[in-house]
Amino acid sequence: RCIRSPALVKPLQTQLPTQSPPQPLSLLQFNGGQSNPTFYLNYNGLELVLRKKPFGKLLPGAHAIDREYTMISALKKVNFPVPEPVLYCSDASIIGTEFYLTKFIKGRIFRDPLLPGLMPEERTQIYIELVKVLAQLHSFDIKKLGLESYAKNDKGYYTRQIQTWSRNYKA
Repeated sequence: RCIRSPALVKPLQTQLPTQSPPQPLSLLQFNGGQSNPTFYLNYNGLELVLRKKPFGKLLPGAHAIDREYTMISALKKVNFPVPEPVLYCSDASIIGTEFYLTKFIKGRIFRDPLLPGLMPEERTQIYIELVKVLAQLHSFDIKKLGLESYAKNDKGYYTRQIQTWSRNYKA
């Protein structure tokens, strides 16, 4: 589905000026996502991904795309394999909710963890790389990344999760 978004063009022209005359902006919504609507955006040949909060009444603390953008930005600075952050916009008047942009990365998407259709050697390499990336992620010092405000170092993790999800269920 292609969406024309004139409201989005102005902040893009301000934040991402291009050498050529502006072309029409179009967005294509990705199929499948889990909770935050995600779009492929082409702006004068620059391929981007737009993630936004869904419309409607949201649960408190849910869909924290500002947190996503902050984490992606911090991880990119230490060469972790995340897309390059481009723009965060908290102004809901632009498209009806806050959003952020990252550069688009071409690649394959594997929805089935068994990786059907791949040769055993290919699956092995993908699984090895997965473990390496997870190990790298868990090796970072969150204080050095500037993300310590997202960590709850108390021992009440499970209690907090049960309270949060119980409150969400009731809502």
